[in-house]
Amino acid sequence: MPESEFLKDLKNSTTTKTSLLVEFRRKVVHLIALLVPIGYLIVPRKPALLILAGCAFVSILLDLLKYYDKGFRKSFFKVFGKMLRSKEIKRFTGATYILGASLICAFAFDKWIAIIVIIYIITGDIAAAIFGKRFGKHKTIGNKTLEGSIAFFITSYFASIAMRFIALPVAPWSALFMGALTATVIESLPLAIDDNLTVPVLTGLLLQMMYVGYF
Repeated sequence: MPESEFLKDLKNSTTTKTSLLVEFRRKVVHLIALLVPIGYLIVPRKPALLILAGCAFVSILLDLLKYYDKGFRKSFFKVFGKMLRSKEIKRFTGATYILGASLICAFAFDKWIAIIVIIYIITGDIAAAIFGKRFGKHKTIGNKTLEGSIAFFITSYFASIAMRFIALPVAPWSALFMGALTATVIESLPLAIDDNLTVPVLTGLLLQMMYVGYF
């Protein structure tokens, strides 16, 4: 896809806005992803895998259309442009990575682990983005801030505690702390793959090995 095509469409959209208000709107929409772990609490594993696979397929299809179809791309940017980050213009969106990670986690890990690690990335990422932009002063790696990482850890840890009280008594207390800490470290690293994928998958892998011992 010619670079000029994307730049032209981007120029005609509002994608480049990066204010705190735009980030807040993006994260409010991001909260919709909480339907994934909540739904997985209710829906049995096999139908949940089918639903997640279908949603991931649709999300990937939309991203491909965004890339290859000019008419669809313009409409997509018009609707979602304000909430897209620059890296999502020519790559998969965060929604696609979240759905893909949820599918992998539901397939590979015990149910409580899959639910917890998805909650980590959703709640922690929201807190890190908003607090990092508003209060972030101490840079760590790349564009990450110490304040954002602290917000990620605190929010994701207490969100997992709340989930344990509500519906996951099987989850060990130590696993909640270890998972939140691991997720925070992974999120802070400048990895080439989107953290919406790396955080839940790598954190889930560690918890599965430590607390279950098999796949």
